[in-house]
Amino acid sequence: DRTADVPQDVECVGRPSELMTALVRAQSRLLAVDAANIDVINRISQTIATQFTMPELVQVAIAKTRDLCEADGASLLLVDTPTGDLIFDTVDGGASGTIRQIRLPRGRGIAGKVALTGRPMLVQNVEHHSDFDRSADEASGFQTKSIIAAPLTVGGAVIGVLMGVRSTKSPSFVSHHIERLVQLAPHVAVAVHNAQMTSALRNSQAEVMQNNASLELKVRERTEQIAKSKQEWERTFDAISEPIALMDG
Repeated sequence: DRTADVPQDVECVGRPSELMTALVRAQSRLLAVDAANIDVINRISQTIATQFTMPELVQVAIAKTRDLCEADGASLLLVDTPTGDLIFDTVDGGASGTIRQIRLPRGRGIAGKVALTGRPMLVQNVEHHSDFDRSADEASGFQTKSIIAAPLTVGGAVIGVLMGVRSTKSPSFVSHHIERLVQLAPHVAVAVHNAQMTSALRNSQAEVMQNNASLELKVRERTEQIAKSKQEWERTFDAISEPIALMDG
């Protein structure tokens, strides 16, 4: 009897007649796990949706990504629209506090490849992957072993990449980790898009208010100039003792 060696999440059956019943039980367990994951992701998405400024949103998104995917670290990289580069300056986890803004050219690194293709990636060992970029590890001292990354897509356009990492001291990510990240990514994408639109709207409003204030100042200055000119002309004519005739044409 070697059933004691079987992991807790694996069921062992001794007779073929028991196989179908065991499969039904396994399917029920998977459905229960999926339902639990969906419930967790829904709660996370509600928390993310309440963040209206980009810095707060990034902090919450990467912290929740780390928890959901059991990652040692996480980051949210955003696409710089004019260049297509990926930019990030905030991480959560082992490299926290050591990263300064890093810019990845389009298509470079795991995240760059995800942004370019629009498809998620699971890399169990970066040592065996040619697309891995070591610049973040060199900047932070973190030693990456495994990576999961999912694109943030809005209206068919990739606006960023959500990424989780595990160090060489941890086991590699497996399929259910990337599945969780893929389920979370659309919620983060919508929140990021809304935050970007809100920021752009606020900037536009601030610019309009600044232009209005500048226009009001110019009108006030012009009005003061006209009033001053009027007073000067009046003083000039009042000082003339001889008759003056103004000719029309």
